[in-house]
Amino acid sequence: MKLLILSDASSSHTIKWANSLCQAGIEVHLFTLSDFDAKQFDSKIRIYSSGLSKKIKGNSFGNPRKVIYLFSIIKLKRLIKEIKPDILHAHYTSSYGLLGVLCGFHPLFISVWGSDVTDFPEVFVLYKYILKFIFNKADKIYSTSNWLAKHCTKFTSRNITIIPFGVDTNIFKKLSAIESIRSDKLVIGTVKVIDKNYGIEYLLKAFNIIKSKFPNYPMELMIVGDGAKRLEMEKLAENLDIAGDCKFIGHIPYSEIQKYHNQIDIEVFPSVNESFGVAVLEASACENPVVVTNVGGLTEVVDNNNTGYIVPAENEIEIAKAIEKLVLNAPLRKKMGIAGRDLVVKFFNWDESVNRMISEYKKVGK
Repeated sequence: MKLLILSDASSSHTIKWANSLCQAGIEVHLFTLSDFDAKQFDSKIRIYSSGLSKKIKGNSFGNPRKVIYLFSIIKLKRLIKEIKPDILHAHYTSSYGLLGVLCGFHPLFISVWGSDVTDFPEVFVLYKYILKFIFNKADKIYSTSNWLAKHCTKFTSRNITIIPFGVDTNIFKKLSAIESIRSDKLVIGTVKVIDKNYGIEYLLKAFNIIKSKFPNYPMELMIVGDGAKRLEMEKLAENLDIAGDCKFIGHIPYSEIQKYHNQIDIEVFPSVNESFGVAVLEASACENPVVVTNVGGLTEVVDNNNTGYIVPAENEIEIAKAIEKLVLNAPLRKKMGIAGRDLVVKFFNWDESVNRMISEYKKVGK
């Protein structure tokens, strides 16, 4: 089987899908709009880039400069004619999905990721009709969560198949004390992009509440990730007088993420908008208790009061209360961590996700 994936090659999700499908014996070709790091991919994967500037790629939704995406159609059509794929699978509806539709190839599979169907159509009323157009032309539509699939019904009446973005439990697991670098303090942390969707400010404020209540308790806050709001969050930490107890790690390669999960004792995901929650599952797979907000697909990846706590969004007081329960109760942290890994192994195993997608591919032509 020959598969052509349209997706952002710099995304960890793309890297994971492409490598896993290739290792399962599928001939994988990948078309991306901008630069990529070939070392992140299996050497058997053929990668093609339209050479789009990262500055343009990083522009906000609706920026007119993004119309340059459409000039990639010519290159994409030539590529399709050259490699003759059996399936075209576009990841992220509002860019790669549109390219897939405009090139006119079938069968076309589209995977929605989140902001492509939550944020994009809110920018301008025309974009709602663009989404409807894309969904109408696709042969199959996929979502990672029930919440996201339900959101898509605003734009299509088509059936949407749920295939969770699972976790490789052979990689994401609890490391031994020798394998991991542990702090002598209790570490509260998160592994997320620092942007408006993920509510990092509420984590900082919650940590400040905990530190004020237990000033002599040895704890620190670790924020793993980078993003547009990093400088603003570092400034907030200074204003809250907790900068000395906060570590902003910055961006790390996907291959290093599990090591950082293993440096954290309690993981917090205070999102204000989230379609699924892969990082939460990675944390649970590493046997860390989690605190998440009740938004989007996060409620689908946490068993409340068993693998972690689900609290109201944009509420640092409730986030702090949940963190406090875990700070003061080491046996509870361990119990929730074990239950979290059991949940991931049972319902969100990456191998199962890959096998289900391959099964979808094999239906083509039947």
